[in-house]
Amino acid sequence: MVGSLPADSTQNPSYWEPRAGYPPPDPAFYRRHTKPRYSKEEYVRGLDLTCGEYYRQREQTAIEILRRDILNKTDMARKFAMEDLYQWHYDSLFSSGARANIPQYWRHVMLHEFITDQLVWTKKHNLRLASDGNSIKDIPLEALWHWGQERKSLEFKGRFQLQHMKLLILVPGDDIWLDVKDLIELNSGSAAYVPTPTDVNPSNISFRKLQELLSSARKFDYSSSTDALGYLQPGSDYLVPITSNDTLADALRDCQVPMEDCIDVYCVPKDEVGSISVLSAGTGESSVLPRAQNTERRRRR
Repeated sequence: MVGSLPADSTQNPSYWEPRAGYPPPDPAFYRRHTKPRYSKEEYVRGLDLTCGEYYRQREQTAIEILRRDILNKTDMARKFAMEDLYQWHYDSLFSSGARANIPQYWRHVMLHEFITDQLVWTKKHNLRLASDGNSIKDIPLEALWHWGQERKSLEFKGRFQLQHMKLLILVPGDDIWLDVKDLIELNSGSAAYVPTPTDVNPSNISFRKLQELLSSARKFDYSSSTDALGYLQPGSDYLVPITSNDTLADALRDCQVPMEDCIDVYCVPKDEVGSISVLSAGTGESSVLPRAQNTERRRRR
């Protein structure tokens, strides 16, 4: 059975799909109808949002509806409360001067329709605030889209994209978790990596950055001159060395199993086992490898 992910999971490729696969809006887009026709596809296209941004706005609007107790208001009280909610949402989108090119009439109609749609959605699913007051209990996890022809994300079929995976570095007596996205090198220098619908180029997953993060970790003293990194070849006891971007990408691909977003990487002292290449050459020499300290370490940590 093929696994699935919630639509609003940041590990779901469609979460990062811009405009639900439709082209960027141009002036003609806003003039197509005398009155804009609301749909979530029109909404994300006109505001140039990803599907994930829509999910966040939807949830935050539902939270505000519940905090303001709008569902329990009647007649004029509800009308005034909805106008206040509209202004709150409008300010969150436009107060900074962003999206200045969007016509006022389009903003007015689409934002009113959006908050009305979320009011119906909140009531339909009987949503309730979580105990922290900042999230929704049992929020619906599915979302149906009419995808545009420019959609780039593939349907999730059980295997995570490399950009959404994690490494569990196993060292004697301890574990270190690292997100692959923190190992990605970009041409833009120090800018934080933002996931894409189509995954990262494997050659941009940096072995050098992995070494740097391990060297700066406080849990143990890592040194490339004394410590070696490797992964167990699937179906064998051979430790395959990780020595470059390519072998790091190989480890992620070779060790991934369906619905698991983490692989184990072993840090082995070279002076205890000799050269890591000896183990990968099938000489029969063995070593006691470090084990995970936390047995409840699996997917979606």
